[in-house]
Amino acid sequence: VGRGAINSTGVSNKDIAEMLGESQSNLSMDLTLAKAMDQMPELADCKTKDDARKKLKQLQEKLIVEELNKRHAQVKANQPQISNYVIADKSFIIKDAFVGLKELEQDKQIKLINVDTPYGIDLNNVKKGDNGQIVEHNYQEWEANEFLSKCRTIMEECYRVSNDDTFMLWWFAIQWYQPLANLLSETGWKFDPIPCLWYAGDQGQTNQPEIYLGRSYEPFFVARKGRPLIFKRGRSNVFANNRVPATSKIHPTEKPIKLMEEIFSTFTNPGSRILVPFLGSGNDILAGLNTSNEVFGFDLNSEVKKRFLIRVAEMDVKR
Repeated sequence: VGRGAINSTGVSNKDIAEMLGESQSNLSMDLTLAKAMDQMPELADCKTKDDARKKLKQLQEKLIVEELNKRHAQVKANQPQISNYVIADKSFIIKDAFVGLKELEQDKQIKLINVDTPYGIDLNNVKKGDNGQIVEHNYQEWEANEFLSKCRTIMEECYRVSNDDTFMLWWFAIQWYQPLANLLSETGWKFDPIPCLWYAGDQGQTNQPEIYLGRSYEPFFVARKGRPLIFKRGRSNVFANNRVPATSKIHPTEKPIKLMEEIFSTFTNPGSRILVPFLGSGNDILAGLNTSNEVFGFDLNSEVKKRFLIRVAEMDVKR
């Protein structure tokens, strides 16, 4: 029975959800889980419903990844060109960003660095929206008392490995504006004190709507080493793109592919090499493929990488 559809008793899923005091989306997930338990009896061994849902998702993803690997092995054997899947797999490096950056030599080809570190805030208490979805996927936040020291290390390493003329985009929570501005100056970066803004639409996010308005934008500094030149000169410093729907996210701080395409196209010409120390969802790699740029970077979450590769295979990525 589909969402809102009428079953044989003349009662719709919407009616059932209201009677149970649940949302239609939760009811739909419960029905999906019930059907899956008929095919996968091991789900009944899970202690809670949430555990069973997570187990189901893991099993589904494992089957999908195995099938995708078989298909792409066949493609690789039959076609000489490298597929987007293979490029994406190689570009998404499972490694701690601090270790990955330290191992890099100066790369004269890097023209842009996109840095989206953990924000040094408690996302579950600050950023809640989309039906109250809670941060998950083993997201590793940075504690406030270690945030600035970690940021300094990343800034120094990015300066060391980058081209002599490189832009660095640094995303941040607004409460860290002045300390991060000070760090950029101390680590050698020049920057525009007026940050760029990603405007994410009228529906903001907040965990306390009774006292706070919803947050509808995120800022980022545009820092530079040497004298890099903006590709889209005269463009506004506001980038408008709606958030990724919660049901489509594979990472809690995921940014839209179209947003990153526009940002990359603004600061670099096609064919540029772009470093992303904190890949998160991996959408920067997809944006790179779509704009003919080479994007690579690091992340520790192998489960998110699996979801990312599923996304790569499902999407019609234009190179």
